[in-house]
Amino acid sequence: MVRFCFAITLLLLCTACAAAPDSQIQVQPSATPLPAGEPLPAPDFTLASLDGQMVHLADLRDRWVILTFWASWLDTVIYDMSDLQQFADAHADRVTVLGINVGEDAEIVRAFATVVDVHFPLLLNPDETLLSNYFVTSLPVTLMIAPSGNIVYRQFGPLDPDFATQLTGILN
Repeated sequence: MVRFCFAITLLLLCTACAAAPDSQIQVQPSATPLPAGEPLPAPDFTLASLDGQMVHLADLRDRWVILTFWASWLDTVIYDMSDLQQFADAHADRVTVLGINVGEDAEIVRAFATVVDVHFPLLLNPDETLLSNYFVTSLPVTLMIAPSGNIVYRQFGPLDPDFATQLTGILN
């Protein structure tokens, strides 16, 4: 029975990858940490999580927050989400990681989370305004928000191999 469930889940993931939408969102692997300068406040939002809870960014003030905008059809997303889960586990006392899925059904996101073993909150269906507010023109995009509410790190494209070292340096 376990093999059957795993096979169905894997089939769903493969179907989702094969049926990736032909949208303007493209993978552009160009990682760029946020340059020093004027603080860039993180726009507030409220999104539904995979388990139906409403998540308000403002409720997470006084904590470090990592946002990652993603989709299951991205070729590097399995590695990125696994790395983010490890980072979330290692820094659970100080950091909240939120995965914001762009354009996929809850069933696909749930199957992906099960197969990849992601436990941090996965949020669904951001609108175009939210994507624009966070400069999401391609996927993936990962940002780190300081307890003050300012964006202190952003990366366009797959995570750098040393992203955990970079973000740990920011935390300290």
